[in-house]
Amino acid sequence: MTPRLQNWLLMICAGLLYFGPMLAGLAGYGWAVVPYFIAVFMLWQVQRSPKLWPRSVTDWKSAPVLIALGSRFVVQAGLVIFCFVIARGIGGVTGILPPLMIGTPLGISLLALPFSRLLQPAKSAHSQTAASAPMDAMNA
Repeated sequence: MTPRLQNWLLMICAGLLYFGPMLAGLAGYGWAVVPYFIAVFMLWQVQRSPKLWPRSVTDWKSAPVLIALGSRFVVQAGLVIFCFVIARGIGGVTGILPPLMIGTPLGISLLALPFSRLLQPAKSAHSQTAASAPMDAMNA
């Protein structure tokens, strides 16, 4: 698979990830679904850059790790809330509230995780950092 095709497929997976909270907002679900999407987005972060996460329990207790985890959580929560609120506003203004079960939007976001993992070479999961991965993909 060429790197260009791999990047396109990864962007489609990211689109699936973001489409879930937007679809939940459009369907008119309440704020109770937001934590589930935040959890999926955090799993995406762990999956895409596993080297950045500590391996031992003692490493999790250090202040820099907790600050990094907190900042990632705030960013991911912001993204989920932004997607949810924008779609909820669009649904409210247009009056379009599709009758969906909660499993549909959540399943769409969860579907992005295994597909993106299939696109990530096994070697890169342990050898790249989050900062070098986009540059390596562009140079390939």
